[in-house]
Amino acid sequence: MLALVSGSKAARQFPKEFDLALNWIQVQPFYTIFPRPVKIIAVEGLDGTGKSTLVNFLSCHLKAEAHYGLHKELLTHRYDYDLEEESEKRQFYLLGNIALMAELQIVPQKKALSILDRSYATTLSYALGNMARTAQDPIEQLLPPVPIRWPAHLRPDVYIVLHCEEQERLRRVNGRSVVETNEEKDLAASNAMRRTIDYCYRNFEGATVIDTTHLGHDEVNGLALQVINEQLNTSEV
Repeated sequence: MLALVSGSKAARQFPKEFDLALNWIQVQPFYTIFPRPVKIIAVEGLDGTGKSTLVNFLSCHLKAEAHYGLHKELLTHRYDYDLEEESEKRQFYLLGNIALMAELQIVPQKKALSILDRSYATTLSYALGNMARTAQDPIEQLLPPVPIRWPAHLRPDVYIVLHCEEQERLRRVNGRSVVETNEEKDLAASNAMRRTIDYCYRNFEGATVIDTTHLGHDEVNGLALQVINEQLNTSEV
């Protein structure tokens, strides 16, 4: 997979992170035998579904580290790469996904549990969503077979997807006192893009989908904790 990034602008700009990502991929056979040092919980969902609110709750409640989904060295350049051509942008995000996972597993961490606010699922889903936005063919012809497989080096231990009916999602987004993101502008402008991304999120292997349309924060938090408890086989949450 890293071959997709090799030679990209991001690989040239972040050589240390590229080498870290390469090392992580090379040691994957080791982790088919031994457990990974850090458990990963990934939370996905469109803007307005409650994703960031849940991540903040889980990081506090579980005393876990929270990460956006990209290596910190790349994260500060995110908005610059959002202006790049689609191929360069997705290569940047893919490198950021792999480098973050590499750092969490290879570099000693203070905590054995990390929460990801977005992950590789976003990188792939948005790549397909952008194809659907500009495609002439029906989006059903662009959708991958399900379940969508995780690369071994990017698979989380728990994968939670928040879903919300569109009318309620838009009400929440429009009620924010923040500037509309480019992401939300794209989603609002293209029904095909939005449907494709939501479809991909919900159909990644191992997804647990929580519909937040009619739920309060406490209810969503409780359901997420139940999922984590069952999948990590622990009663400590």
